[in-house]
Amino acid sequence: MFSHGDGAGAARYLDEALALGLSDEEVRREALRLLVKARYLAGDGAGTRLVSERLAAQGDESDRAFAEDWRQRCAFEERTFGGLLPPPR
Repeated sequence: MFSHGDGAGAARYLDEALALGLSDEEVRREALRLLVKARYLAGDGAGTRLVSERLAAQGDESDRAFAEDWRQRCAFEERTFGGLLPPPR
């Protein structure tokens, strides 16, 4: 779903997997990284920021940098274009 541009669909499955609990820490953090991108693809700026904050709080230095990059992307697009731009088709 994610690779076909269905961010909302991918986000639903990632949310479900995270809610069920992922036993491996790195798998859980990768699911959060994918969820950040899925929320962005779905046009959900608030959701992108929320998951980015969660990843930054639970991750390592590289996760914090990744999360900050996505927060800045959302802020730029919202400030410049009044919302997130739709992904190219």
